[in-house]
Amino acid sequence: MQLPLVFTEPLLLVGDAPLSSTEKTFIQDWCGPIVCADGGLQHAPDRENVWGIGDGDSHIGELTGNPNFLHVSEQHSNDLEKCLTRIQAPKVIGIGFLGGRWDHSLANLSLLLNYPNLVLTDARQSVVGCHNTYQGRHTPAEILGIIPATPCIFATSQGLQYPLDGLTLAMGERISSSNACLTEDVRITGTGQFWFISDSLLNTNTVFTY
Repeated sequence: MQLPLVFTEPLLLVGDAPLSSTEKTFIQDWCGPIVCADGGLQHAPDRENVWGIGDGDSHIGELTGNPNFLHVSEQHSNDLEKCLTRIQAPKVIGIGFLGGRWDHSLANLSLLLNYPNLVLTDARQSVVGCHNTYQGRHTPAEILGIIPATPCIFATSQGLQYPLDGLTLAMGERISSSNACLTEDVRITGTGQFWFISDSLLNTNTVFTY
């Protein structure tokens, strides 16, 4: 297998966390390429444009001889990072990386801060990692969360029910966990790293783009 795996279209990345029926249906209906993080292979359809990457410790099934599975034995990274460091794609949608073990979910949220083209989603919400700024389109009245990963000083915001202009947010202090958008266009500028949380990409009413 030649690395990195290069894709010119959005890529679906599937993890091993417990999945809802909505998430399983989304995966089965996905027509583009899929890369599975180790045990995520159990959730993916059996077709040519599906790959697996991992150490094999959580996959249910036989991997020996599978040309589309890359075995990575090192234990210095988790399943999600093993995939992200071996793929290239304009946009990556990750399902199955939230809602399982807390330590796994938190590690995956930390990785979001290093990959601006990655969005993690489940059946209820989606989250991206942001450095200093955010710009996206949303459904008016959609519930949003802006959670600081580092202390954040916000300069301007647009489209939010509770503006962030001039505010300082920090974990363990003030955050913005139950904000909402007033218009489709949402923009935030400032300094610091934060997670931006919105309605799930799997919701057909969501127009979220980033």
